[in-house]
Amino acid sequence: MIPLALPPAIADSLRSSEAHILVTGAGGWIGSATLELLAQALGPEGFRRRVRAFASRSRSLTLRGGVSVELAGLESLARVEVGPAMLFHYAFLTREKASAMSIEAYREANARISDRLTEAVARLRPKAMFLASSGAVYGPGRAFDEDIARNPYGVLKRRDEVLFSQACQAAGTRLAIARIFNLSGPYINKLDSYALASFLVDALAGRPIAIRAAQRVERSYVHVGDVAALALAALLESGAESVTFDTAGERVVEVGELAALVRDVVGRPDLEIRRPPVDTGRPADRYVGEGAAMSALAGRCGVALLDLPAQIRRTAGYLREIR
Repeated sequence: MIPLALPPAIADSLRSSEAHILVTGAGGWIGSATLELLAQALGPEGFRRRVRAFASRSRSLTLRGGVSVELAGLESLARVEVGPAMLFHYAFLTREKASAMSIEAYREANARISDRLTEAVARLRPKAMFLASSGAVYGPGRAFDEDIARNPYGVLKRRDEVLFSQACQAAGTRLAIARIFNLSGPYINKLDSYALASFLVDALAGRPIAIRAAQRVERSYVHVGDVAALALAALLESGAESVTFDTAGERVVEVGELAALVRDVVGRPDLEIRRPPVDTGRPADRYVGEGAAMSALAGRCGVALLDLPAQIRRTAGYLREIR
């Protein structure tokens, strides 16, 4: 296991800030990675004293390395009283939930979460807030999608961006927003849904890697630990303005190339890659962020972003841990 760790300068800044840290959606992929980074940087006593984690229901969560975290139900955020604070907001019903619910039910469920958080921002007036948004906010031509029937997840993510921008401005809170596209790394979930996870599961099991797409599919990956580190860096950056950035890795990769990389990285170059014939007449399914703002933030804050082979190795390592 390679633990998630902050660059030393960011870890020092975190330890010296003394701000309380509130994390919603803490049991999800990015939330769990954020908690691991905080636990590594703050140590057991600092983590216990300064970090409060919230999920859809109260439960215990065990992070890699054996750190146990008590997750409080999100409704208990209304009773929290703390001094200077930073807020990391990851709570949101996923894209899969949108397909299983009516649009109105999905909108109302996410509105209840957003209302709890805007009330907390107005009451606690945190020093800084990080909002995990999504690349799904974009429609054709990178215009913001407004078709909620076609894209309820992306449209409601964009509404949260606007809502929290207004709430943070009113509270004097610096806001950082990441529009997240494709992630890798520990705590990855939905192993059948994400291409990288699906390919790795096949390769680690020694079976042919299955690709279902019959058109070009282009992605660009960022390690979840790097995203969480950038979130912390953005909130701790002295004198910084609010910032919004897309996530994007150092390269764009077509999923056929990704599958070949996966089998090479896990040491199984002999594995077959099975895919329907690619229809080159169809437009590519491209889900890739514009990475300039993220790269600039990483450069300012000293976050060395992992390249794609390293991301694959570390994601494979995590999947081996949980098998």
